[in-house]
Amino acid sequence: MNEKFLKACIPADLYADLLARSGPADKRLRAFVRDVLQGHTQAVSTSEALVRTEATVSSAQVNAQTPQPLSR
Repeated sequence: MNEKFLKACIPADLYADLLARSGPADKRLRAFVRDVLQGHTQAVSTSEALVRTEATVSSAQVNAQTPQPLSR
């Protein structure tokens, strides 16, 4: 895996919160932050979810209007 190093300055209270949250997850802070960032980038945005939902609804409406062949 090709990894890059990321360095960021964050407020002390955010650092303390991240550190506290990483403890119960039994992870080092860097692994916890990496997982949080990865989860955030893989999450579906609201606009993407809306587009997918509209496409599903449109498809369902088209399928409902298409006459089905009679079976014998």
